[in-house]
Amino acid sequence: MALLQQNDILFALKAVCLMPELTAATRRVAAAIIDHFNRKTGQCDPSIGRLMKLLKISRAAVIRATNELDELGLIEKKSHGGKSHRTAYLPNWPKFRAFVKDWDAGMKCGEGPAKTSATVSDLRP
Repeated sequence: MALLQQNDILFALKAVCLMPELTAATRRVAAAIIDHFNRKTGQCDPSIGRLMKLLKISRAAVIRATNELDELGLIEKKSHGGKSHRTAYLPNWPKFRAFVKDWDAGMKCGEGPAKTSATVSDLRP
C-alpha cells in the first residue's frame, strides 16, 4: 500500500459516500474503518465486535461489508492470527484518491464520473 498523504482520510470518506455500488451497511463499515486509522502508527484494526457495537449492526453484516470492501480493493484485510483472530485493515489510499479525482473531473465538465470501478455484482459469479 502507498503512503498516506495529507488529505487521504477525507478523500476516502468522500469516495465512500459517493460510490454508488456500496450498500448502506458497507458505507457505514467503511467509514468506521477509515475513522479507526491511526496516522502515527499506520494501524487500523477495529474488531468485528467493536464495529458491531458502534454501528449497531449484526456480525454477519459487518463480515459481509468487510468482504465486499476487500473484493472491491478499497481495503486489504490482513489477519493477525493468534487466538483472537483479529484482522487489520489497510485502506487503499490511491484507489480512494483516484475515485475522488475522477468524480471531481466529471463534475467540472458536467458529465459525471467515468464508470471505471467494478461493482460487487461484477465481481461475484
